[in-house]
Amino acid sequence: QTYPMYMWIFAILNLALGQPEDAAKFLHDTAGHNVLGPFRIWSEMPNGKGCPNFLTAAGAYLQILWAGYGGLRLRDDRLSFHNPRPLGNTTALRLRALAYRGNLIDVRISEQWISLQLLHDTPRQAATLQATWSQGEALVVQKERLSRTAPVRFSCKGTVSVTEVSSLEL
Repeated sequence: QTYPMYMWIFAILNLALGQPEDAAKFLHDTAGHNVLGPFRIWSEMPNGKGCPNFLTAAGAYLQILWAGYGGLRLRDDRLSFHNPRPLGNTTALRLRALAYRGNLIDVRISEQWISLQLLHDTPRQAATLQATWSQGEALVVQKERLSRTAPVRFSCKGTVSVTEVSSLEL
């Protein structure tokens, strides 16, 4: 028997394939039948069966948000966002204080744009970061340094990669 809570990976994969309608079904299946009661307790199986207070399910739900809709991927040399989008029936997705290379980044995703800005709480000695936007196999189209004073903004159609600026580039 297959339990809907374990279908979270299909939501992420459908979003990566550009199929948000199919992803929304898996998102609903992950949370729609497994979050119960006035305190919204997660269960392993639908209708409260299986393990109660099943925190793995809450983690799976969060992964759908940041890895699926946010398109976030972490590699050794970069943090990237692949075709990010807000959830259906919403206007935006926000990831607050995303920690990367000693920085705290505020990420806002709308249907058209993704913006990134360093939070004022980012330590001064943190690495200098730059964001690069590209689409498909195209060459780099836009490259901007992240700052505390103003957000950098890119189209959601494509990939935004955040990397550390080398000391030679400073």
